[in-house]
Amino acid sequence: MQPEQLSLVRTPDQAVRRLPIALLIAALVAAPLVVRAEGADESEAASVEAVAALEQQLSQARAEAADLAQRVEAAEAAKTQLAGDLAAAQEAQARLQADLSTAESALARLEADLAAANEANRIAQSGSAELERRLNEAQTAQEVAAKRQAAMEQELSGLRTQITAAEATRDEAQASLGALRARLTTAEGGTLTAEQAKADAATAAEALAAALRQGSGSKRTQAVGAAEDRLHQAQVLVARATGAGGVYRIRPQDSLAAVAKRFYGDGKLWTRLNQANRHVIDNPDRLIPGLTLVIP
Repeated sequence: MQPEQLSLVRTPDQAVRRLPIALLIAALVAAPLVVRAEGADESEAASVEAVAALEQQLSQARAEAADLAQRVEAAEAAKTQLAGDLAAAQEAQARLQADLSTAESALARLEADLAAANEANRIAQSGSAELERRLNEAQTAQEVAAKRQAAMEQELSGLRTQITAAEATRDEAQASLGALRARLTTAEGGTLTAEQAKADAATAAEALAAALRQGSGSKRTQAVGAAEDRLHQAQVLVARATGAGGVYRIRPQDSLAAVAKRFYGDGKLWTRLNQANRHVIDNPDRLIPGLTLVIP
């Protein structure tokens, strides 16, 4: 009997280059990888439920990836716009600084002219009113320039605040994309290695063993079921990272030889299964029901 083949998304290189990275990640995330044992109704029903759950996760991941991509693009566009506004504001501030320097120079000249006029006032009173007017105009221009500078500085502060917020949004989106990449293998464009996937599966197997050691009752049943599902998902990632053909969930009375007979037609090949699942099998002669095996 052949194991259920993993449903992996493969995209041609030319199409991949045209798609945003977020859509590529969403298209590859949580691709279903299930082995269906023929003739086993209960196992087939569990596999169908797992496929449905993984397809729902895939839809959610695609939506999240598309949303994150839009948020990143919007944040980058906002940052570019704000950077342009900041540059324009800084240029305007520089012009205002130049105008202020010019006004101060003019004021200095006017003060010098006023001093000369006062000296000449002992000879003639004409021209003093004009000098006063020019001095007042210069002082008014200086006050206006100072107010404009204060307004520009306040606007610059607001732009810096908006840029900081846009950068925070971008960092959050990049962190979310990084988490999605961590669930994809290196062959799929992610960062998950076979060693990391096996380490996660080993941790999930320990959690399943701990749940089985609990007492009895509905809480134990729920804990065991949740642990089995976590291990199954972890082993699916191991299978994808190692290029295995699929996975199989152990049922009561199963043995490695029986599983090898089912998938390879030869029970003596149980050592192949044991070698591929050493990270989750403590004793090859005692398999835990609910344990998921990678089928190489």
